[in-house]
Amino acid sequence: MANNRNDYVIEMKEISKAFPGTRALDNVTLQLKKGEIHALVGENGAGKSTLMNILTGQFPMDSGKIFMGGEPVRFSSPKDALKKNIVLVPQELNLIPEASITENIFLGNEIEKGIMIKWKNACKEAERLLEMLEVSQIDATQPVKKFSAAYQQLFSIARALTYSPRVLILDEPTAVLTSKEKESLFKAMRNLKNNGTALVFITHHLDEVMEQADRITIMRDGRLVRVVDVGDITKDEMINQMAGKKIEKTKRIKRKVPDEIFFEAENLSRKGEFKDVSFHIKKGEILCVAGLVGAGRTEIFKCVFGITRKEHGGKTFIEGKEVEINTPVEAIHYGMGYVSEERRHDGITPGMSVMENMMLPSYGKLSRNGLIDYKRAVSITDDYINSFKIKTASRDTLIKNLSGGNQQKVIVARWMAKGIKMLILDEPTRGIDVNAKGEIHQLIRELADNGVAVVVISSEMEEVLALADRIMVIHRGNISGYIYDVDLTTQEDILKVAFQ
Repeated sequence: MANNRNDYVIEMKEISKAFPGTRALDNVTLQLKKGEIHALVGENGAGKSTLMNILTGQFPMDSGKIFMGGEPVRFSSPKDALKKNIVLVPQELNLIPEASITENIFLGNEIEKGIMIKWKNACKEAERLLEMLEVSQIDATQPVKKFSAAYQQLFSIARALTYSPRVLILDEPTAVLTSKEKESLFKAMRNLKNNGTALVFITHHLDEVMEQADRITIMRDGRLVRVVDVGDITKDEMINQMAGKKIEKTKRIKRKVPDEIFFEAENLSRKGEFKDVSFHIKKGEILCVAGLVGAGRTEIFKCVFGITRKEHGGKTFIEGKEVEINTPVEAIHYGMGYVSEERRHDGITPGMSVMENMMLPSYGKLSRNGLIDYKRAVSITDDYINSFKIKTASRDTLIKNLSGGNQQKVIVARWMAKGIKMLILDEPTRGIDVNAKGEIHQLIRELADNGVAVVVISSEMEEVLALADRIMVIHRGNISGYIYDVDLTTQEDILKVAFQ
């Protein structure tokens, strides 16, 4: 028997949307049932975010219709969607760092009595919502900036719950969470589902899709490919339908690494972050840095790159010569590059073009008598767009309009164009689809093959095992050990080293 329109909390029917130079959505239909977890999957650039931005009133649609409970609706602003209890938790954190947890959770949706905000009641309610996500014993009057990205993601989800969502959209909600935090989130998702909420679950972690979703909508290049019950598809079939071709998993390639050390750190410390950390990295080596979220991996390499300052006593050496690196400018001068885990916040300048983002650090060497050789900049940009297979309408496209995977390629190309000798990549494939992930891995290997010392900080054990020439394991701000024979190593072996 065919489904009635009234069977769906939301039905987006034949939605189309075009931007300059690209057709983002082409007659896409999405149907959400009450009390289901509905996974929305596809490669970066497939149109998932555009579809959700239309549902939440961020973008107008060019054509199509939206029905809610069988009745036609149109959302011309996010406020319209919130009034209908349709709530999006975006991939990128959008909290106010200086404001308290409670203020962030109830921002725009305050508990009021007359003209007064009842902060005491709001604080209790914030703590209750966080307990639903199994975040307990936290003082909700503390400023958000004191907490890790993982906690901030949970605060964002708690904010969404204040709207009693009929439809809750979670965009890459597990990207920064530990295994324990993920389980707490999944438990909360199941509770919401059992209470009748329709959840849209957008993720590139397909194991999570197979474990948590009831139904799956697969998209590719702005089109609907397939809607399927989770029990009627395998993970490999899903990957192939997302890409439109058979995708091979990234396979480990054993590499021969030269013996020449490029960078060495001796007894680096920062109070409350890490203590007496000493390590080295060789030219042409891929050193993967593993450990649990919050272990201090990012903090160590922010210090190495001069984003934060080391305490007195620590030393750094480049090619055997002691150097002082107190700012990123000094790190770049010594041939180092850095790709932040917060790509959109720290990695790109959203309002600038692909070329400007790629060429920013290189304009100095392309300048003569104060004039930039734009012809040379255009040539370099086009070469990297072609060689890195960056999907963009043109070099003049704003980088914010590219998918996450293509933005990441632009950032890596930025440092290659600069001619760096060491590159630090923090969570380089977070929020990136399986096909783009393989392409990023290939670029990392090419960098190392060209003699660049590459540091990869990653929470994904599969990625670490696929890329590493050597693994450095961090636990509670200390190096707990190294793994040299990566071919014979399992994920469990890495965890054992972390906790030994």
